[in-house]
Amino acid sequence: MSFKLLSGFLLTATAPLIPSSVIAQARMTAAEKATCVATGGRLGILGFFRNEHCFRKMKDAGKICRDGAQCESGYCEAVKDKNGRMPQPGKKAKGMCAPTNEGAFGTHQFINNGKAALGFSVD
Repeated sequence: MSFKLLSGFLLTATAPLIPSSVIAQARMTAAEKATCVATGGRLGILGFFRNEHCFRKMKDAGKICRDGAQCESGYCEAVKDKNGRMPQPGKKAKGMCAPTNEGAFGTHQFINNGKAALGFSVD
């Protein structure tokens, strides 16, 4: 509950700085929503700007990868080793293809060209 209130406050506080055309682009049309649901997608909200989004499960979710180019989603996510640790940035590593098309929103560490990237968070 407090996150929603804080989120609403931040959006309200920054709204004058955000062009209305940017906010308007975040909405899906009725046809886009219908197509999303009809093709197995799930409607949801994504990110600070509360963009409407069609979430889809990726066919190659969980496949071992060494780069996002090997994955339908475009994201090869780092996985913990047998000791429960994430790979060190810049070190050789492998990952698994992302389970959905949510992209980089959230906290992640990706694998690029067979090496672990620096972890980061995006909202």
